[in-house]
Amino acid sequence: MQQLYQQLYDEVEEGERHGGDPNKIKGITNKIVDLQNQVYDFEDREQQCLEAEKDLEWLLEELKGIQEFKPDKERIEFRPIFLARLSIKGLCVLTAE
Repeated sequence: MQQLYQQLYDEVEEGERHGGDPNKIKGITNKIVDLQNQVYDFEDREQQCLEAEKDLEWLLEELKGIQEFKPDKERIEFRPIFLARLSIKGLCVLTAE
């Protein structure tokens, strides 16, 4: 991106001296904007990953408190906090996209 900024700077300087090409400046600017939008998208994804990691850590910690059991032979009490927390998070992520 720094190279594009330098190209833009050079093109503007050239334009001031010799009447530059506005289409070239616009093209470079569009490339910079596209790259910046990609950076924003990556940052958003990174944030979502960090939140998912926190949710996974929470879930694994909660699961440590559940006693071992054989699901085909016995049942344990359902803990609605799992469903509530994770489904609300999932709903928020789905609606954001």
